[in-house]
Amino acid sequence: MLTRLFTVTDRALRSVAFAGLGLMGLAVTVTLADIALRGSVGQSIRGTVDITQLGLIICAALVIPFAFLRDAHVRVDIGVSLIPPRLRHGLDGVGALLGAGLMAAILWAGSGTAVQALDYGDLSQTIGIPMALYWAFFLAGAALSVLACLLLAARDLAIAAGRIPAPSRSQDILS
Repeated sequence: MLTRLFTVTDRALRSVAFAGLGLMGLAVTVTLADIALRGSVGQSIRGTVDITQLGLIICAALVIPFAFLRDAHVRVDIGVSLIPPRLRHGLDGVGALLGAGLMAAILWAGSGTAVQALDYGDLSQTIGIPMALYWAFFLAGAALSVLACLLLAARDLAIAAGRIPAPSRSQDILS
């Protein structure tokens, strides 16, 4: 059951991550068009900075949960090969729980600021994109990250307890 849930969540978060990358691609395209227009006809696209910032926030918010689930964040693994695999998975599970706690704290702190931005009607500087939209994507990414970390922790702790087999290294990298 846990393995199936992990697989389904992995596929869903992969799709969400690709959507985030696609939106960042659109923001980059707007930036490149702005540069080309400035160089060729002396005109710019109004709101390029606002659009690029929104694209970056959306991209990061939608890609980070997938990176958590794939355990793809940068870490130092000095001496890890000396630790027995089940103990390593136990430590990884504890680390994933700490990650879930951190992302939950970020979600909690960010939600207060998001409500404040909504109450004040904050807008982006150039074209007036509601800042609540920026916060909505940020908070959605934080919430998905909490879920991804909890699922990763459950998987690693189940492996450490011997309840499910560890995936092979090629499955972790290539799936």
